[in-house]
Amino acid sequence: MTRSDSAEEAAPPLYALRDGPNAQRRAHARARRVLAALTQRYRAVFRVPAPYPGRPRADSVAALAEPPASITELLTYLRAAAWVPSPDEHPLLVAAGRAYGYVVAVPGSLVLYGMAWLIQRPARLALAIALALIVPLTA
Repeated sequence: MTRSDSAEEAAPPLYALRDGPNAQRRAHARARRVLAALTQRYRAVFRVPAPYPGRPRADSVAALAEPPASITELLTYLRAAAWVPSPDEHPLLVAAGRAYGYVVAVPGSLVLYGMAWLIQRPARLALAIALALIVPLTA
């Protein structure tokens, strides 16, 4: 008899691993390992890369912790053309960015900020719904 033959004979059958006095402990340990692996994968997938070297990495949830830019900040960003390294060298990019900002970003932000303000309080929303129902009846 060789060494590998004796190891095969000594190993318990697979169905025996599911039963026995430590089956519940092994199942919990296996579940903890799976949960740890899934958590590690989640953190790797949802990690936001650092925008420049030296800045610490942040989870994607960190973006929700900051309030959105105000309309004044958006207009300042548009006037400064901060998306272009040197605005004098790229006038087409500056013009395209400003056109997008003034036509899409600022009006869309105004509408969505207004909607957010409206639905943050139930009384505001109820009043808006009541006005929306009453005003057409008076015309």
